[in-house]
Amino acid sequence: MPDTQPQSPGSRDEPGPAPPRDERGLSGIKALEHMARQVSAYNRSLIEASLDPLVTIGPDGTITDVNAATEQATGRPRQQLIGTDFADYFTEPDRARQGYQQVFREGAVRDYALEIRRSDGHITPVLYNAAVYRDEAGQVVGVFAAARDISERKRAERARQESETAFRLLADSVPQLVWMCRPDGLNIYFNQRWVEYTGLTLEECYGRGWDTPFHPEDKQPAWDAWNRAVATGGDYRIECRLRAADGCYRWFLIKGVPLRDSRGAILKWFGTCTDIDDLKRAEQEVRSLNTELEQRVSERTAAVQRQAALIAAINAAQSEFISSASGRISFDSVLEKLLRLTDSEYGFIDELLCTPDGQMVLSARAITNIAWNDASRKMYDQFINGTLNFTNLKSLYGAVMTSGKPVIANDAPNDPRRTGVPPGHPALRAFLGLPLISSAKEFVGVIGLANRPGGYGEEIITYLEPLVVACANLFAAIRSDDRRKKAERDLRLANEMLDLRVEERTRELAGANRALAASNADLEQFAYVASHDLQEPLRMISSYVELLAQRYQGHLDEKADKFIHYIVDGATRMQTLINDLLTFSRVTTRAKPFTLTSAEAALADVLTNLGRTIAEKEATVTHDPLPDVMADPSQFEQVLQNLIGNGLKFCQQKPRVHVRAERRGGEWVFAVRDNGIGIAPEHVGRLFVIFQRLHTRADYPGTGIGLAVCKKVVERHGGRIWVESQPGQGSTFFFTIPACGDTTP
Repeated sequence: MPDTQPQSPGSRDEPGPAPPRDERGLSGIKALEHMARQVSAYNRSLIEASLDPLVTIGPDGTITDVNAATEQATGRPRQQLIGTDFADYFTEPDRARQGYQQVFREGAVRDYALEIRRSDGHITPVLYNAAVYRDEAGQVVGVFAAARDISERKRAERARQESETAFRLLADSVPQLVWMCRPDGLNIYFNQRWVEYTGLTLEECYGRGWDTPFHPEDKQPAWDAWNRAVATGGDYRIECRLRAADGCYRWFLIKGVPLRDSRGAILKWFGTCTDIDDLKRAEQEVRSLNTELEQRVSERTAAVQRQAALIAAINAAQSEFISSASGRISFDSVLEKLLRLTDSEYGFIDELLCTPDGQMVLSARAITNIAWNDASRKMYDQFINGTLNFTNLKSLYGAVMTSGKPVIANDAPNDPRRTGVPPGHPALRAFLGLPLISSAKEFVGVIGLANRPGGYGEEIITYLEPLVVACANLFAAIRSDDRRKKAERDLRLANEMLDLRVEERTRELAGANRALAASNADLEQFAYVASHDLQEPLRMISSYVELLAQRYQGHLDEKADKFIHYIVDGATRMQTLINDLLTFSRVTTRAKPFTLTSAEAALADVLTNLGRTIAEKEATVTHDPLPDVMADPSQFEQVLQNLIGNGLKFCQQKPRVHVRAERRGGEWVFAVRDNGIGIAPEHVGRLFVIFQRLHTRADYPGTGIGLAVCKKVVERHGGRIWVESQPGQGSTFFFTIPACGDTTP
């Protein structure tokens, strides 16, 4: 506000003699004047301290005072502003004039939006808050107005609007149904695809109406999944069926993620509904195909098993044929398997012969024992005696003899070729006759099967074909003594050749094993000697390089210092590699006999050795009760220390390592579990190879020999070592040690 200085009484009168003064009154006036100046200075300091533009306006709309912030906002000095119309400095002068006039009428305005135009043309959006101020008599003498710069708010609002416009444009362009809801689950947005798919209006879907198109069976699961997501703060995910505008339902994958503020509080949920109906149908089709495939595999497996049984029967028959001149036993065995594999009640295998006058006769070689009464027993006795022959060509088996083709009669009682059976013989309900035709196309016999439940079909004929051919070939072979002798000779020769090859191969393997053992021993001795003999020259190199570094560090150029550093570092790493190589070779060269070793005592020594590392990393190492094992104590301790040490080293949090052992059969299975960085499956095969590293030295120190030593020690103890791990989920290393009494060093 403008400063006001009180005028002394009589200051405008003509000069004249000064009236006498009351000294006390004068001093009081001066005190008041001083106080007024102090108040005015205080008010001015308050106004100037404000970062917001402040201005006072007279009743005529002219500016009576401004602060520095107003000068900066308008780009004009205070002297130029005072006395000018307040409305002249805005992009909308009339609106500005209406604003201060409203203040004079109503006493105040709040958040009155205007835009200040600076002298250089820059526009600043502001919100004015203004109120009238009065004199001592209570009369309105002007308006005090304060402007708040809302440029940032405007920019943020524009950015928000642009972002929202971009989001809506993107949401309407994607093929998914897009939605947005408040933290309480009330929906506030759906894209156009939702409207088009569901046929619902937005008003019908907003709020809790979002579940309207859900299938009745899916509504409650959808709400349950939503409540879980809200309770846990995790993502929302469920597969549901949504009703389309035509009334049909399709499967959708519904996913939602929360948008959080800087404090982690959920502001909104954004989600999509992706049509997976075709995928679901494809999955169902795949499941159906898998079911069908499994059924086919099961059927095929059963068929293969049956085929294997057939092959076994064929092999057994052929072996018996080769070892005996009589084929009767082998055919009995084949007939038994034929009946079992086809679920037939009874049957026969007959050889086809011709009488001197050319008549065809079937002579029984195998027949089901049907000696259930005197009549049937008499017929079976004929077979035993070798005098059971069949000659009726008008019968079912006769049809096979005359045609040379399979005969199926699934309604045998009504078949005109049926000739009846002897008294006491089981009734004939279904019949299958198969001609035995050898590989040389010679018709040598007939197989007959009867009374399979459900009858016989072409698939049975196809299934039995290998056995039928084998039987035919056996009959043909029996007829040819030369063929039998040749088969025996070939088989004997093949067996002799096989024995020779096995013996020769055994000698080769024994020699290779001896050579390999010698080679391994030589390699181990070489590694020990080489690494041991390298120590002395390496120490000499390291000593002189360190001497160079001490004497000439800083006296040569920067590259020389760097080269010296490289040599020192390389020598140090070489020393480490040699020491590790010595350690690896000593697994066998410095091995000790196995003794009864306490695994718990070994673990206690390991924890003492690793005590400093455990303390520095704030690690926790626990264990279950551990057994006593037959082992080299120092090597067993080395395995535990390497595995626990790795668990401490390869960890990006406070390490936790647990050791346990479990008896499985004749061995103890030890497990060392950690919560480290884990191992990718593709790297597991390299873990136990000497000097193989999965990380750089900058990430984790070491030479990559520790696990190779573990493997060599465990194998020396007659055990195995392996790992189960996933990246980011820690690792569990397993190794086995034979139980006491099962280990030989």
